[in-house]
Amino acid sequence: MLYSDLLANVYATLDARLHDQEPETQAAGPEHATVLSSAHRATGTTPVATASVGTSSTAAQGGTTGAAEAFARSVETWPPFPDTVAALAALSKRFRLVILSNIDRATIAKTRALLEGPGGFAFDAVITAEEVGAYKPAPEMLDAALARLQKEFGIEQDEVLMTAQSVFHDIVPAKGRGLATAWINREGAHTRMEGVEGDEATFVFPTLGAMAEAVEKASA
Repeated sequence: MLYSDLLANVYATLDARLHDQEPETQAAGPEHATVLSSAHRATGTTPVATASVGTSSTAAQGGTTGAAEAFARSVETWPPFPDTVAALAALSKRFRLVILSNIDRATIAKTRALLEGPGGFAFDAVITAEEVGAYKPAPEMLDAALARLQKEFGIEQDEVLMTAQSVFHDIVPAKGRGLATAWINREGAHTRMEGVEGDEATFVFPTLGAMAEAVEKASA
């Protein structure tokens, strides 16, 4: 299932549960459970929670399907954080930049254009869940990434730095494989796991821009 379709299903499921209703449709398979679990962590809800977290009342009004599809389509237009483009441009001068994303190929291509166009750099590779046939944090995603890095660039595992905002999808799985990790712990972001502190990552930065600045200082 494409990530856009998956997001629409998860949106509808959460909206229904938050309004104490049963969802009309629900995607089957482990990928739906994984993304739904991530959404519950982010909103602080449980699969049976009914408290509002600021979502619209479209479920009660019968408009859930349209809202869910609109949300899923909107992902490709989400703007980068203000520091992201400049940070990636700076980091690209010292590192190969590879995207490992749960988003499908078509969507990540539009996101990539938002990042590369203004920054004047290009990612060295993009690996998506659509290609791999699994969603992070499934180990198949890291397997595919590490294999491709070694084959295409001769980069070994101990030369990889997993840089991400999501502790659940990226930091913990990468640490479990022995990779160095950089957690971008943005203020107000719900990306932590219960019982997991910042020291789980090798490095912690408040923004990607702060990470790029630290790299420049260390390299001076």
